[in-house]
Amino acid sequence: MSFLSDLLSPFSFLWDWLTPDVKQDGMLVSKTGTNQFIPVIYGEQRASGIIVFKRSSDISGGPFNDYLHYVIIICEGEIEELGTVYFDNISQYDRQYDSRYYHIERFTGADDQIACQTLIDHRIGWSSQSKLSGLAYLYVRLRQDKDLSKWKGEPEVTVMVKGKKVKNLATNVFEYSTSPPYCLADYLTRKRYGKGADQTILNVPSFIASAAKTSSYVN
Repeated sequence: MSFLSDLLSPFSFLWDWLTPDVKQDGMLVSKTGTNQFIPVIYGEQRASGIIVFKRSSDISGGPFNDYLHYVIIICEGEIEELGTVYFDNISQYDRQYDSRYYHIERFTGADDQIACQTLIDHRIGWSSQSKLSGLAYLYVRLRQDKDLSKWKGEPEVTVMVKGKKVKNLATNVFEYSTSPPYCLADYLTRKRYGKGADQTILNVPSFIASAAKTSSYVN
């Protein structure tokens, strides 16, 4: 505790201000809707998401509604990576899942990312304007077989996330980092999802020194 107390003491006055009054879910469950809290993810963790688009479609010779399409917003971007996807807590690479019956595309939330062309090509309501700029999301397409045996209902979808790219205050480069001081500085200065403070009010040398101290302990 003494190390953490010493490390975080310069920022202790900020915690009440920074902590949102948000109810935390006990389980990773995908939510549906567009009026949902979009999380900010720093570091690496497994996360659920918010289903903002869900449609079915047919293919010639297949069962009725044999494709089910999802767009699932995971978190604010830009992040480093969306990794392994899990269906009902089981990895997509588990042998029980045949890759012919699912398709996944990952978008890391760059401000200039383009819309998902695969989903546009299905002509079910997704357009070239549906870019979800600044949001990390998954496009997931599930395919049912003629015997309706591949998917038993709609699976809960979660994904491993390597989170936000933040500004390295020592180099001024935006990069993936698990440094607590740099993640804190990112949240303090971001207008879209943070507190929107001007960087000039930060004691930048203090943040840099604290980041170096945490790095030395981790390494």
